[in-house]
Amino acid sequence: MTVSRSEAEDAGLITMAQARDLHRRADRTSVQHDFSYRELMQVYEKADESEREQLKTILHTKRDNLFKVGRGAEAAAAEANQ
Repeated sequence: MTVSRSEAEDAGLITMAQARDLHRRADRTSVQHDFSYRELMQVYEKADESEREQLKTILHTKRDNLFKVGRGAEAAAAEANQ
């Protein structure tokens, strides 16, 4: 049986925050939400030019998000290892 997001919310099976997170993640690839910035940097280094073009936006977004939440040192450390 499949339950819609709103049905799950109404039944109290998930919170509003969980519903928003599920909705946000549904349209993203595993590279976008499963890989850390450091892991994605490692993938980027091994990628060919075509693959790098596809990864650039994701990489920049992950980096920007780290700085937004005060984790810029994590981004800098990942970049220093490359």
